[in-house]
Amino acid sequence: MEKSKPKVIINEILSKIDIVRHLRNLFNEFEFPKKKEEIEIEIRKLVIELYQESEKENHYFLDCSLSVYENTYQTRLEDFLSNNKDGREDQFLISEIKELINPEYELKEISIFGLRDYCNNSMFNTSFNAKKDFIRERLLSVGWICNLKPELFKMPITNKMYEPPIEIIFTKDLNYISKVENEKIQWIGKPSHLGFILGQLASLDYIDAPKHKNGEINYTKFAKLVMQTFQTDGKESSLTKYLNLQSEKGEETKRNFTKESFVIPHKKSVS
Repeated sequence: MEKSKPKVIINEILSKIDIVRHLRNLFNEFEFPKKKEEIEIEIRKLVIELYQESEKENHYFLDCSLSVYENTYQTRLEDFLSNNKDGREDQFLISEIKELINPEYELKEISIFGLRDYCNNSMFNTSFNAKKDFIRERLLSVGWICNLKPELFKMPITNKMYEPPIEIIFTKDLNYISKVENEKIQWIGKPSHLGFILGQLASLDYIDAPKHKNGEINYTKFAKLVMQTFQTDGKESSLTKYLNLQSEKGEETKRNFTKESFVIPHKKSVS
């Protein structure tokens, strides 16, 4: 099976990086600088080509564009969850930002040793920042705050002999509300329909609506609870009137439903 273009380029980059590492063994001290410069120019051209071909083929590598990262995110997340029985998305995201900020430089296709030495340009730095922000936003959406010390606005240098790794600080967001807890039911009918049906259910003892001390339904509080549960057009003040079947708006909606023979039996009738 023929290799994809990005993989071919990656292998070529790896070979040339390996040559640069061992040039001193191949050339004398006068030839070395010139030869090194020639090969590094070739590597820089290949790195740009890799970025472009990665876009065309939607091929993920560590420093790909944000669009490729987003397009391959779900597949890579599913692979992570498949390989880690008790894994969660937040664990995947934490591993992702660690790899992006402080890569474990191994000779592998997705994390090329020394690649960033040849990516010091606005194109790669822009993509780096975009992916960094994307991961941090996803982490925030699952309850984690991620801070970097120091903060980064471009790719960190790869020479770890002289520079310590960037500190990545993860903090639980104490104000986090999970998506499930915060999610509402989408009501696609009119607010008047929602008010009438729930008001009818309350009047027929299917719903224990909030009440005043005198036992009468507290429609203001009832409407507030409904708005917390359903995503619907309209205002809470209007819904208050629709929930009250004795109000002018409530009676008007009731007539429309009655005309269409809409009937809900009392709870006792079907118990």
